Amino acid sequence: MTTGHSSIGGSSAKRWINCPGSVQLCAGITAPPPKDYALEGTAAHSFAEACLKHGYEKVAGMTKDTLIAHGFITEEESKWIDKELKTHVKIYFDTVMDCVHKAHKSAIFEVEKGFDLKHLHPDLYGTNDALIGEFMGTLTVFDLKYGKGNLVDVKENYQLMYYALGALAKYDWCFHDVKMVIVQPRAYSAEGAIRSHTMTVEDLVAWGENVLQPAARKTASPSAPLVPGAWCHENFCPAISGGQTCPAVMKEAYAVAQIEFSDVSTAEDICFPEPSAMAPVDVAKVLTFAPLLSAWSKGVVIYAQSLMEQGLSVPGFKLIAKRSIRRWKNPEQTAELLILDHREDQLFEPKKLKSVAQMEKAIGKEGLTDLWEQPDNGVKIAPESHKSQAVKSSAELDFEKI
Repeated sequence: MTTGHSSIGGSSAKRWINCPGSVQLCAGITAPPPKDYALEGTAAHSFAEACLKHGYEKVAGMTKDTLIAHGFITEEESKWIDKELKTHVKIYFDTVMDCVHKAHKSAIFEVEKGFDLKHLHPDLYGTNDALIGEFMGTLTVFDLKYGKGNLVDVKENYQLMYYALGALAKYDWCFHDVKMVIVQPRAYSAEGAIRSHTMTVEDLVAWGENVLQPAARKTASPSAPLVPGAWCHENFCPAISGGQTCPAVMKEAYAVAQIEFSDVSTAEDICFPEPSAMAPVDVAKVLTFAPLLSAWSKGVVIYAQSLMEQGLSVPGFKLIAKRSIRRWKNPEQTAELLILDHREDQLFEPKKLKSVAQMEKAIGKEGLTDLWEQPDNGVKIAPESHKSQAVKSSAELDFEKI
């Protein structure tokens, strides 16, 4: 079984299927250090794997040092293992184990096992979080999503379909249908933390042959197309986040902004069109590419700083120290010293009631329903594909009152 990270793996499938040229463009680009949310997600997966293999109560009761000693987590991951993470992983654990208990005793049960799709392309391979399969019945593939910022849709999810196809191939297609399950405990959804979508084996195989395989082959072509879109920032494109130049993105940027950078020497030379003078179709273009351009510009800043930290110069810019806020060297000792001559209200912040979500985690939801309200914070723009229901504009509401 092939191991390691594939350049056309499941986690980036939406990007390279839509933009095959991104694979060669990104080759050789060093990804930036993982952010805290990514490290936290890795820790959650390691802890969840240990729980599914050895039992939740046993693993959750271990100290961090014991978890490290058993090889369940790394020392770096241990900083994220707390009560909150354990509570959320328990939701995932219960979901998987409930399926295990309901399945026939002959069903297969795997945790963090690899697969490959060599019959489609030699570089298609990966690892499933967990799966349960009843031969000639249903194959259930689980995916733990620990993020809370972006709600992951289970339908038309190329990553899950990729993983499900790998599981099917591994067991010679001996199933009737495939149920793909996302467990995302920290992101609110009207559908809940556990969301699923079922496909027939025939439909999934057809997707593999008609979509996955052709896209995988295109990635190796010198003329593989670069197609900018939402997938550039949703599925991490190193060419964007790493501050490199993507010709297709820049072309779109020039077209959207209606400027030609070759004639620009100062910021004053740039003349953006007035929003009020733009047609709706042009407004839509800007809204579509704004997140992409924002991610790219942030990547340029990161890249420029890395150059300057290596001693290279970027004309017109310099490195300065970040603003730093003073902090107590030892808060406990400071409090003990100052409390001798000062009142508590002079030294300590007043007590603050926990948020509704924090309170529900601490004491449960019972008895709290009538105590909270959800204020109207207004509206915001989102793509038509967004799961949230569209709301009526103020003009439409005013018209209804007439």
